[in-house]
Amino acid sequence: MAVIAITEEPRWLLNAIYEQLEDDETRTWKFDKEGDLTHSPSQWRYLAWMRPKIGKGRLIFNIIAGEDTFSKRIYGVYHGCLIEMLLTYFDVDIDKLYATSLPASGDIVE
Repeated sequence: MAVIAITEEPRWLLNAIYEQLEDDETRTWKFDKEGDLTHSPSQWRYLAWMRPKIGKGRLIFNIIAGEDTFSKRIYGVYHGCLIEMLLTYFDVDIDKLYATSLPASGDIVE
């Protein structure tokens, strides 16, 4: 359950995402002191987090389930809305963008 952005500059992309969020340009995502992103509309806030990890030629976002409940719907919303944000603001900086359909290494879903 990961979102993977294939990019030549994964560290630059992550910093650009944080900058975008700090400037409040992207009002539907926030990040915490650990750097994890959460979808901020009240209906979805703190139900999960997307934890970024820099790899060679890729930026990976693993999902971290909230303590109360986790569902396919939460998974779908978080992955879909994160992909939407990345395509809206960083399409020219990403060569390929995809999500895994099952838990991936680094996900914490239980």
